[in-house]
Amino acid sequence: MISKLLFVVTIVNLWLGTSMELPRNDLIILESGEKIEGHIQTILDSVIKIDTDHGEKTVIREVNIYSPRDIVETGIVMTKRHAGHVKYLGKDYLKIETSSGMFTIKRALVRKILIAHETVLPPLDL
Repeated sequence: MISKLLFVVTIVNLWLGTSMELPRNDLIILESGEKIEGHIQTILDSVIKIDTDHGEKTVIREVNIYSPRDIVETGIVMTKRHAGHVKYLGKDYLKIETSSGMFTIKRALVRKILIAHETVLPPLDL
């Protein structure tokens, strides 16, 4: 009986392990088209701090609230994308303003953040 249960648990773990993806590097696309990949530490309106392979960078962007270009991918097993303007990102949570309103998302559920300038269309394949 215990061996059957152990077998089922092992199969379920393998199945979940192959269908889940680990969080990926965040991406910032600047107005010039330059791409910065790394792990975004904080966002406070227009000031973004990101850790890259070459050290920590601070990016300041101009934001037009009528043309949001930020995409946040959330979820562990089932992923969901939110498009809008990221207002705040801290240790515990992220705030994004979308056409549906303001959302607060736990930082642990955020898989990837894509920040793009208003003149640049972000890629759809995150």
